[in-house]
Amino acid sequence: MPGTFVYNPTLGTILEIGENQELMCEFTPDDMTNYNIVTAYAYINVLLGDNIESYTSDLSIYQNPTRGKLFIDFGETTNADIRVVDITGKVVVERTTSNSVETLDMSELPAGVYIICVTRLETSDNIIIKRVVVQ
Repeated sequence: MPGTFVYNPTLGTILEIGENQELMCEFTPDDMTNYNIVTAYAYINVLLGDNIESYTSDLSIYQNPTRGKLFIDFGETTNADIRVVDITGKVVVERTTSNSVETLDMSELPAGVYIICVTRLETSDNIIIKRVVVQ
């Protein structure tokens, strides 16, 4: 059904740590004669995990922002799981690598903000999270 979505906070917002944070989504259908506006709310707790490392690892991601290829440079040969997640939480790319540099083709993804989650398999508690922009 054609219509317009409004989100609060806006899509792509990175939430601060805190409890009982309100998320709102409102859908306004183009056909207001036969359909009504629908609003939904969800409340979440955003916690800080002890095992999450953000922007402080030896891992580098480049061509960010990208229109095509994205390179993940581990600095050394590493066994790792890589997931690319869109702003709705859907995993759009998932793979395991044992390379020192992994290349991801992002050209088929819609423009937007994505989260790269890397789990090093040697130490599965070491999760690295980076934000990437696809243009």
